[in-house]
Amino acid sequence: MKRAFVLVVLLIAVTAAASGVVNAQTNKPALPANLDKYVGKYPDGFLNLPAVKTRLRKLLGSRYSAFVTSFAVQMPFQKVGGFLFTTGCQAHSCTLSESAIAVDIAAKTIHVGIYRQATKGKFFNEGGGSTPQPITDWADELAAGR
Repeated sequence: MKRAFVLVVLLIAVTAAASGVVNAQTNKPALPANLDKYVGKYPDGFLNLPAVKTRLRKLLGSRYSAFVTSFAVQMPFQKVGGFLFTTGCQAHSCTLSESAIAVDIAAKTIHVGIYRQATKGKFFNEGGGSTPQPITDWADELAAGR
């Protein structure tokens, strides 16, 4: 009887732990359902949504402040392929200090590029995915000295 009780408790503990791991991997604040509504709009409202801020802070860590600073001058969102895409630059420092954000509309993942003339591009992708084409094209253009 005691052995059966221990096995049941152990089974419950393992199931709870496994469930916690799955939830930790997939439990991120949801992005808005209709991302297309941001096309043509400036990104400040989107970037200030609590879910977006939380996810960007997690994705960028200590670079979050630099990202925000380099979005002082903003371009409206465009739809590029399956991505909601925009860029921004630090006031009076465009082409020297810029950032870009691409949101995969289908997968609802966020991708960020931070460009500094001295260090070139750094890329951050939710879920460890590859950097999407709109961001790599943007970074290549900056590196070529557009």
